[in-house]
Amino acid sequence: MITGGASSFPRARRARSLLLLCPLLCPALLACSTPASAEDLIVDGVTQSIAVDTTIAGQVMVMNGGELIITNGATLRVSGPVFVETGGTLRIADATLVMDLEYDEQHWIDIAGGSRLVLANGVIRSADGRQYWIELHPEDGGQPSMEVSGAASWVTQHSGIRSFGAAQITVTDGNVEELQVRDQVTASVTSGGAAYVVLFFDGTTASLDPLDTGTGITNTLGVPGGWTLELVDAVVDGYQIDLANGADVSVANADGVVLSVHTPGDLGTELQVVSGVTSDGYASGVLDNLGSRFTWSDANIALLNVYLFGTDRVLLRNLHVNEANAQDRSELIIGALDATTWLNCNLCQVYDNATFTVENAIIDNRDNVPSATSSYADLVPAGQSHGVMSFRGMDLTELYLTAREHGTINLVDCTYDPTKIEKIDPTATINYVSSVPAVAGLSAAALLAFLARRFATRCRSRRPHTPVATGRPLRRPGGVASLSSRA
Repeated sequence: MITGGASSFPRARRARSLLLLCPLLCPALLACSTPASAEDLIVDGVTQSIAVDTTIAGQVMVMNGGELIITNGATLRVSGPVFVETGGTLRIADATLVMDLEYDEQHWIDIAGGSRLVLANGVIRSADGRQYWIELHPEDGGQPSMEVSGAASWVTQHSGIRSFGAAQITVTDGNVEELQVRDQVTASVTSGGAAYVVLFFDGTTASLDPLDTGTGITNTLGVPGGWTLELVDAVVDGYQIDLANGADVSVANADGVVLSVHTPGDLGTELQVVSGVTSDGYASGVLDNLGSRFTWSDANIALLNVYLFGTDRVLLRNLHVNEANAQDRSELIIGALDATTWLNCNLCQVYDNATFTVENAIIDNRDNVPSATSSYADLVPAGQSHGVMSFRGMDLTELYLTAREHGTINLVDCTYDPTKIEKIDPTATINYVSSVPAVAGLSAAALLAFLARRFATRCRSRRPHTPVATGRPLRRPGGVASLSSRA
């Protein structure tokens, strides 16, 4: 354990075995000429600098006004979560923080209360492409902040910078990729800063006209009494419009839009059909049968994300689906015999006692690595039925499939790649019905990798609406734009 100041973890959920691998390492970090390592790093009420490559096998905590500075081109590699709280500061200056994960969203960076995350030509990335996330949320009356500056600053390979409460985020040059704006958050992207922007509309009404992507974007977007996003000479890679709780949003003259809809959970027993929402060009239309209303005119709606709750039943066909999740006791169907439906499976997951069926859809791996998970159950006691995911009549050779605790995956009349399928818990089930493995020409190395995966604990699951450790909502991809409220 590397420690500055005397402290213990303030929450039971963060407690872990602290192995003292490098005694008295804290003052010596700057003096070391070889990489240092330790189980955990705690910075409690002091300022501590890391100027050599360092590996932390566990978690990092900065607290009680303490400051951790990574500098001098050093790389801090962390195999656990990073907590910055009670007025702490994590500063990455001309240096790199690497999140080392065994599966997507295993760990995250948590900035709580009046704490700060500061990057000055700093980089945050994952070790091998598996995704972490960054969360800023209020605590004990304090509001967190994130400051990014310098052309070399880059926050990458994450599933979203998720800001809550009245968090403040400033990006001056640099690239933060997915930036989520909700609640009373204040965010700005200026001076060539780049972001993929996710705008949350929770029961609110708004009109956006136009929404442009590209370079040199200047505009101020906002919800009255809610969040504000200022863009000044910014690079906008795309927009995601996220609707929940009866939101009513219209867009016009827009490109690069991903529409995300969270169903209310009480749509009734009737199957809600959604068809033809997405297109490669510009179109007009209305979607109003999933609990919120979305109207578009002369707009390019490129992808659709749908998150089902309660007992809602939805069929998606003749469109391009990016993310799809079903939980509680909902039912989601994607594709049909007479439809052309594309599925990215950027996030495809079933939880609890929900069912998720895909039939005759086309898996699209052009812009992402498709993955699907039948995952653990939060609501249903062990021994009863749990989340069931079924694929019928499809080529699944590009899809990674994971069956987790009590989850079930059914492959019916499908072709699949056995090296991309994992059952990581003995309570999980994978059924193969008239399905054919695509193993022709499988090399010895690929076969060994396949066998090794059977014993691995890696999985690709993440529940975007309720990040595992926080219980707070999510996420995600996608001129001069303006937003005004409507009566």
